[in-house]
Amino acid sequence: MNEPVSLRRRWTKAGMILLAFTLLGLFDASLSSFHYIYTGEPHPGWKLWALGISDWYLWAALTPFILGLARRVPIRQDTWRYGVPIHFAVSLAISFLIILFDTEFYLLIDLPVSSSATFQRLLVSIALSKMHLYLFVYWAILGIRQSLEYYRKLRERELQATRLQGQLAQAQLEVLKMQLHPHFLFNTLNTISALIHQNVDVADRMIARLGEMLRVTLENSGTQEVPLCQEVDFIQAYLEIEKARLGDRLAVTFNIEPEVSDALVPNLILQPLVENAVRHGIAPYSRPGRIELNARREANNLTVEIKDNGPGLTPSQKSSTRTGLGLANTRARLEQLYPALHRLEISNGANNGFAVTLLIPFHEDPRKPLSGVEPSLVENVIS
Repeated sequence: MNEPVSLRRRWTKAGMILLAFTLLGLFDASLSSFHYIYTGEPHPGWKLWALGISDWYLWAALTPFILGLARRVPIRQDTWRYGVPIHFAVSLAISFLIILFDTEFYLLIDLPVSSSATFQRLLVSIALSKMHLYLFVYWAILGIRQSLEYYRKLRERELQATRLQGQLAQAQLEVLKMQLHPHFLFNTLNTISALIHQNVDVADRMIARLGEMLRVTLENSGTQEVPLCQEVDFIQAYLEIEKARLGDRLAVTFNIEPEVSDALVPNLILQPLVENAVRHGIAPYSRPGRIELNARREANNLTVEIKDNGPGLTPSQKSSTRTGLGLANTRARLEQLYPALHRLEISNGANNGFAVTLLIPFHEDPRKPLSGVEPSLVENVIS
């Protein structure tokens, strides 16, 4: 711990202890003062206030010792058998010590006493009137210290639980994200493998694109969120590979509002959704197919839509939609990143086809402003 901070805390604690016992002393002296006023006896003046405050300052001086003993001999479920007797004996000793001080101080400042009052009789009188109060004060100090210690440990457990929960969520996100890597790589290598027997030059170019994609994936391996424009660049590289395999059967349109290009989205969140559209909505059919990716801001949310013009879902498929690893993984990651603040809808499009709508909170990285995506450029490359 930083030494100045630790020293400041000690002085603050000492000041609070002194203030508390000063207030107790003033309260005690005021009660005695009211007694003299009520009975009409001559008021001792400053001597009464000095006596009322002095013993409480002695308590303030002894409090650090009591707190230190409480740390060394705590009263817990496993220590109460010897802790309670030790503290009871110490509380008696301290109370008697302060009563001795009160007696000596009473005689020192020459408060009005009976001429027959001896030291012993005065000691017994003060003990009978204050012993129970002083025992209560000792155990009150223990109780306050015990309560503060319990609260501190409770806060530490809560903070530790919060940290562990955050670490667990991060680990779960990493596992979910890493599940995509072999899945995506396996499907992409299958595509390149088919191209090798048809067009070596195109296959070679696709291997280079795959290398770029893997580089980006490794660079962002520890990143959970990336700008939407970066995610679209990744999708562009992936769709170039699929375009080489499917040819004119695949066309892609990007409609991305400029203001959302820097919005943060989960890393690799769009790839499995686009891959799902290619595999189920385009690849199985000989007719031309189109995939449309729309992104826009709606109030405080980012909405991303991925549509294809395939046959969509039949009634029998609606209960078990195309929710393979990609969509299941996407749902799990969204739940981890934006619990109760996201929506993933799967349905048939307005003109047939399959549609996935993703809604997440709109937010940007303020530390690194990024340039927007040029939708027309992306479309020209892969259409």
